[in-house]
Amino acid sequence: MKSKQSIFANIFKSNLLLLICAFLVLGISNTSLAETVKFSTTWGVLTVHSDDGIHYTGTYGKKGGKIYGNYQAGTRTFTGIWHKPKSDKRCTSKREGTPYWGTVEYTVNSSETAFTGVWGYCAVSPTHKWSGTLK
Repeated sequence: MKSKQSIFANIFKSNLLLLICAFLVLGISNTSLAETVKFSTTWGVLTVHSDDGIHYTGTYGKKGGKIYGNYQAGTRTFTGIWHKPKSDKRCTSKREGTPYWGTVEYTVNSSETAFTGVWGYCAVSPTHKWSGTLK
């Protein structure tokens, strides 16, 4: 018959090994997807940030332009909303407290060094071209 001390020692070793494995698995699966990316674009510098690789927020140009939306990694497509304190067209509704906003859609190339897309005013389908390269 084994002594009580060796039985408890084996249980402790087994639980300790299980705990170490759990920390390793959790540490690997919780790697951060946070990133900040800068592009030189036809509308100035676009800087976007995400904590999860899906939801992005950012700024563009020199006149207070802001952007937010979602990125689909499978299609490398971003769809979102832009807004500014002032723009050429005033919308009948407001987004983020301003009547100067619109939609944006762009696709990042396969090497993730550039994008091409379109933007539009208000809720109208975007048709104005927008492109950029990784800065």
